[in-house]
Amino acid sequence: MKYFFLFTIILLTNCTQKKKIEPQKKFAVDYALQTFSEFHKENDTIIKTFEKCINSSKLNEYSQYWRESDTLIFKYAYDDLWFEIADYYPTYIPTIMSIQEKTKNKYLVKIAVMGSPEGFNSLNSIYNFYAFREKEGNFKFENVITENLNEWNTSIIGNIKYIYPPKKELNQTEIKKQIEFENNLISKFDFNKINYTYISCNSVYDYMKLRGFDYEDSMFLNNQKGGEAFSDQRLIFSGNNSEYYPHELVHLYTHKYFKNINSTINEGLATYLGGSKELDYLKHIRILKEYLAINKINLFEYLFDDEKKYTIIGNVSSIRYSVGALLCDLADKKKVLNQLLDSGKSNEELISTIENLFDINRKDFNSFINEKLIEY
Repeated sequence: MKYFFLFTIILLTNCTQKKKIEPQKKFAVDYALQTFSEFHKENDTIIKTFEKCINSSKLNEYSQYWRESDTLIFKYAYDDLWFEIADYYPTYIPTIMSIQEKTKNKYLVKIAVMGSPEGFNSLNSIYNFYAFREKEGNFKFENVITENLNEWNTSIIGNIKYIYPPKKELNQTEIKKQIEFENNLISKFDFNKINYTYISCNSVYDYMKLRGFDYEDSMFLNNQKGGEAFSDQRLIFSGNNSEYYPHELVHLYTHKYFKNINSTINEGLATYLGGSKELDYLKHIRILKEYLAINKINLFEYLFDDEKKYTIIGNVSSIRYSVGALLCDLADKKKVLNQLLDSGKSNEELISTIENLFDINRKDFNSFINEKLIEY
């Protein structure tokens, strides 16, 4: 398949100085699409709008290229496009694969985000969104999720707005568990109950497809369980064919009530209270205990390294989730959990908090954890 690569490097000069502007993001256009754009002039306008959009220097600048009405599900409708490109560029570069007219003034744009980070071609994702021609003749973008949800059902149960597929029946037992868990959570921390939306999908594949993805690696993993919380939007996606998702619910509340929470402790608390991968926190801690018995690693180094903390252990847990849950359990037993949750976002702030709460020195962290693991 052939592609045209489009990019611009801009230099601004004056008589006294030269100021270099960062190169614009490079992207590609499928050869056939580029060829037939001669006969479909709207393609050129859509492509140019896409180029301007992805070269926005800040996330909120994407909004000028998005339809203002596209806020039914996502408060920031452009999040998916931004993160698919910004998070992986320049390792992965977007290619506009096709622009398909669906109805008058409405076009489906399909992009593939591809690269060769390890020396061979690799597909990161395939993502779809709409381009709408406005009255002025310009184009603005819109997510596919709003249209995809047109036939879905909605039920409001207390403070929860459930959205679910047309042939699905809500599991009332799981809803009861969700409500009971939330009541216990707000009682434990003296929270006020919040209203939120819960989109229940049958699988991770269906969840990602709903958002506009044709390909993302999690869609094709066997027996994959998961979902995601958009905490600032009070929105939970479940790809577990379940109306019970306590882990992600915890994230909605920590976002509101613990503004200074460290990301490791955030995941640790969600695992401690709500489990993860359908395992409770004790199983995650025991997986950690077994892993450390076999693998002689420097746990302190792993936990506070921005890559190593994501190390998968026991196939279903990670250093971050398991150690985070253990620290939350130990803090809760000492009645200092709230202090741990308010430690601060940086690693150094969390380390200092751990030292103070557990009366240890950072150099003794590994032995401290190993001693505590004996009790599990």
